[in-house]
Amino acid sequence: MDIVPLFPPEFEWPENVITKIFLHLPLELIIRLILQFPEYRALFSAHQIHVDALKWRIYNYCYIRLKRGEETVMLHIEGDLRKRRRTPRIITMTSIEFEKYGFYRDTTQLDMCVDEDNVDSSKMELLKHLSEMLLPSLNVANFDLRFYPIDARVSFVHCFIFKMIRRFRILEFFQLRPKECETNADHNLRARRLILQYKFMQNEIEVDHLKVHFTEMPLFTEIPLRKGLDSRFMSRLYPLRTRNMTIWDTEFINLRSLLQMECENLTVSREEMRGSDIGALMKAWMNGGLRKLKTFYCYSREFQIDPEGFQGIPAKPTSTPPPPMFPHPEYWTRYALEIIRIEDGRSANVLWYEDEFWFYIIEGN
Repeated sequence: MDIVPLFPPEFEWPENVITKIFLHLPLELIIRLILQFPEYRALFSAHQIHVDALKWRIYNYCYIRLKRGEETVMLHIEGDLRKRRRTPRIITMTSIEFEKYGFYRDTTQLDMCVDEDNVDSSKMELLKHLSEMLLPSLNVANFDLRFYPIDARVSFVHCFIFKMIRRFRILEFFQLRPKECETNADHNLRARRLILQYKFMQNEIEVDHLKVHFTEMPLFTEIPLRKGLDSRFMSRLYPLRTRNMTIWDTEFINLRSLLQMECENLTVSREEMRGSDIGALMKAWMNGGLRKLKTFYCYSREFQIDPEGFQGIPAKPTSTPPPPMFPHPEYWTRYALEIIRIEDGRSANVLWYEDEFWFYIIEGN
């Protein structure tokens, strides 16, 4: 879709035209105007177009997704992320696709050249350039970043997004995909370095919900991960300053190392779970640990029932109703139990049913 400006750049827009017309244009049209015309870019920068959420996805292909109400626009950059070329060259935005989602999917291309003459041709540089053009004109309520540092060959420290944005609603990163023929020791060392990079970055950024994937194992490797991140290493990583945390892993984290967790809502998904691990978490809470924890949810494909892990935990059937977020209220009255914190008498509800475990602090006590 070709857009031709109706007025010269020096034209001064009346204030009522800006507030009543421009701020209510379709989001796709606004993004096109920002990227194609510097005069509109300056106009919107002065008035800040509201956007509900902006999400980056950095992988072998990457995109910027913007959402405002029911409108969704995605600037899709195809192709592998490559290292910086030795000889920069001019890039065009013909590889950027606008995707609108509704009852149909319409994909069009934006044909234009960037202003600079020496923009690197890598996809990462193109993504950075697009972000620098868009962000000054937008008032974004929430920023999300989905990040693959190993496959994208980009570290946390060198990611341009952390230099531009300090507060994220969601930060999600996938890692620990072993390289072909990589030894277990090399793989674990690389994983530790990446996680410590994030701990270094958390002093400069604020994350409301941290999601960490320790899986995505390719078929060509059978590297054992059972001795990946032990309690000694995890004690160096915590505390992670995030209110919500979700972890997907395959026996890569010793669950008992989560006793040092300082988030409010914790979700863990594993291949295998032992009753002794759950019992250790419950005993830690009853004895005064995990003070900030409000909810804990764990899903496992294979739960190992270990009655000894629950010895010494006094519990009784709960008399409180299920919390609003509980997905199976029909199981609550039959299986939910109540435990008491010894230190201050606070109570919590726990429920273990088949392959799921829930832990809820009872509010108001």
